[in-house]
Amino acid sequence: KHLEADKAKVAIGYAMRWLEKDNHWEQLDAGFVLPPLLQQKHLEADKAKVAIGYAMYWWKIFENTLDAQFVLKRLLRRPELTEIEAQQVLRRVLVFLTENLDDEDASFLLQWGLQRRIIDSVLDGKLVGLAIAWLRRNPNHQRADHVFNRILRRPNISSSDWELAASSALLWLSATPLRQAGRDRTLNSLLARFDALSPGDLKKVVQDTISFLRESDDEKDAERLLANLRKVRRALPEEHVLIPEIERAISSKPASYFDDLLERLNESANDESIAPDQAALVRKGCEAMRAAATRSPNLAAFAIPPLLVIASRTGQESLDQVETAAKEILNHPRFYHSSRKKVAEACFEFLSDKAFGNSETAVELFARLGLNIE
Repeated sequence: KHLEADKAKVAIGYAMRWLEKDNHWEQLDAGFVLPPLLQQKHLEADKAKVAIGYAMYWWKIFENTLDAQFVLKRLLRRPELTEIEAQQVLRRVLVFLTENLDDEDASFLLQWGLQRRIIDSVLDGKLVGLAIAWLRRNPNHQRADHVFNRILRRPNISSSDWELAASSALLWLSATPLRQAGRDRTLNSLLARFDALSPGDLKKVVQDTISFLRESDDEKDAERLLANLRKVRRALPEEHVLIPEIERAISSKPASYFDDLLERLNESANDESIAPDQAALVRKGCEAMRAAATRSPNLAAFAIPPLLVIASRTGQESLDQVETAAKEILNHPRFYHSSRKKVAEACFEFLSDKAFGNSETAVELFARLGLNIE
């Protein structure tokens, strides 16, 4: 276990001195000392390198003992391992796993081996292959998430391996409660490549994500899940059955909803084909801008430039809506002069990109709003 810093420093000193005395690091009993020593987060880098050296040597002598895998597990997690040492450790891990894939420690070795990215693609490929084999044998294992999440997040994983890991992840989600530790990690792993999921599986993952967000009080967990939901929302066609559910989930988190809408407004300002119903987007944008202004008028104001572009294509009614909402934001007592300058620059940038149909009308509108570049 991790000790408090002061106690750890004392215990580490005792352990290091014992290992050095009479070359205890060459003896079988060192197998009881090395794992907890290597596990300590307060083990300083210089001492860690010495301890790693002892452990590497000890393992060569006692690799066939019961304690050997405990030393291997702790070695894998030390950030001080050099690339050469890491490859040496991984080779030993591969030998052990090839012969003992059903061992109770296999999931730990796979987890920490996959967590450490090895430059040697052959070694890395063998490790992934063993991880896939382990998942095939243990799709419902209680620690399966520690293995399939590492596979799902690998950028160069083959489609077939990703699909097998995803199948294991979906089984795990179905078998675990909503507040299961690590559930958000699994949902994020699947959403990161949502386009590889079948329509039915995508629906399940999105609905599980929404259910998790309703129950979770952790803003950090929610932030990443919402970011992935926004990516799904942008990629799906407007008529997709999941869109209303996703929008309700995003809008229940006001800051996230505005971030998502602001991105859509900017995309639509640059390409009107993205949102066919431009008038509806203007109405939604004005509502969201007013709501965001209650928290931060300076943030809300950044919706003004894309809204002006979209409204200029939609008609006078939309332009009047945006102008009215914009004046409310720009005249807000907590709106800063520096923010006004940034909003004005964004408006004129759209103008220079010929986003506005009528440049003269746009400049007149900027002037009425007080959005001038000094």
